[in-house]
Amino acid sequence: MLKEAGRKIFWWFIGVVTGLILGLDIVWARSIDMTKAGVSLWVFLAVGLFIVLLQLVPGIILFTTFIGYMSKKGFDFFPKTKDEEIVGVIKKIKI
Repeated sequence: MLKEAGRKIFWWFIGVVTGLILGLDIVWARSIDMTKAGVSLWVFLAVGLFIVLLQLVPGIILFTTFIGYMSKKGFDFFPKTKDEEIVGVIKKIKI
């Protein structure tokens, strides 16, 4: 009983929201006048481009970290040589 009521409310809500979106979309529909945009348009574009480029910094950091991690996992497959084992033992010794 409750599941049916929940489904009815969900679909009613979806119908109302869709109707509002489609109905109110016509109210604000008009062409954009670019003649008065002037400097503000270029400032808006420059700031937007700057924000998009700033998102590349953490993206590059995460990408290089991922590549380093995966390559380490891939190269750990090969057995270690005697020299690498000796260096590992020497690093563990605290002087």
